[in-house]
Amino acid sequence: MPDFLGIAGLQAGFDLLAEAGMERLSVHVSALTRMLIEQLRSLRHRNGAPLVKIYGPANTIDRGGTVAFNVCDRDGVPMPYTLVETRARQAGVSLRGGCFCNPGASESAFGLEPVRIGACLADLGATFTPRTFRRVQRHRHRRRPRLVRTGQQPRRHPTRGRRGGFVRVLTRRK
Repeated sequence: MPDFLGIAGLQAGFDLLAEAGMERLSVHVSALTRMLIEQLRSLRHRNGAPLVKIYGPANTIDRGGTVAFNVCDRDGVPMPYTLVETRARQAGVSLRGGCFCNPGASESAFGLEPVRIGACLADLGATFTPRTFRRVQRHRHRRRPRLVRTGQQPRRHPTRGRRGGFVRVLTRRK
């Protein structure tokens, strides 16, 4: 629901921006963004694999204050953003999940060509809806357990199971 009462605070917000100065704010946002990227890049799983995959420019000169990233499992597979959002919210961290808040950015980050995206959407036709997309996504994440090669331990995977719980899943390690 729109924040109609927040409209009353717009003028005070604009006054604060003018007082602080946009240049000063830009420098501060750039410093915070640089710190965030450095800290995210330092996060590792126990096996040394990166915990996150960061998209976009590597420096703060060519990027704004938004940092797009995926949280990945120890095999480098991105975890469902809904799970990441839920866990972040439970920890009191504010995130915006998904890829549709900045149209075109995710397509660019993944190197997707507009012509191919258009053709794909045209092939999906009128039956493609957010509901059918979610159903396909849920189906994609349901994999049958596979056997572990001799001598390897089964791993616990946070994206399996109901009600956000953990379920032991046997998978083949790469």
